[in-house]
Amino acid sequence: MSTGLERLRAQILADRQSLAVQIAELAEVENCVDPGQTARAAWALHHGYSAVEAMLERVARAIEGGAPTGPEWHRELLDAAALELGGLRPAILSRPTVGHLHHLRAFRHFARHGYGSAFDPVLVQQCAAHLHDCAAELAADLDRFDAFLAEVIRRASTTSNSA
Repeated sequence: MSTGLERLRAQILADRQSLAVQIAELAEVENCVDPGQTARAAWALHHGYSAVEAMLERVARAIEGGAPTGPEWHRELLDAAALELGGLRPAILSRPTVGHLHHLRAFRHFARHGYGSAFDPVLVQQCAAHLHDCAAELAADLDRFDAFLAEVIRRASTTSNSA
């Protein structure tokens, strides 16, 4: 089990690094109204949220036995991240973080399925504000979850060494 959790920690770290790249990309084009720069910011938001969702999917598969399915699985996955699952894991994200991320999830859906529509600079800026508003808390939430994983790995290692 600890090998799987060590892999999970490494994968989450890689996803967090991808998210950081997208946040940096977004900072470069923030408050732009030029259509090309707005599109660049929109795709940074899309990819940033996708990195968060990848983390949550990994946790669901590794710890909970699988991710939600069905037409609302993206929303359900995000909502589940704010729940403590007694005996399995603590909450991954705080409710305020999840609230901000729901805006980004909805925006990502538009970005993926809004064929032929130009990105609205005001909407992109609003979504960027949601990401900025929750970035520090998101990092703190993920740090807490990483500490949980590290403790579970440490306990498993201690138990296997004493056996």
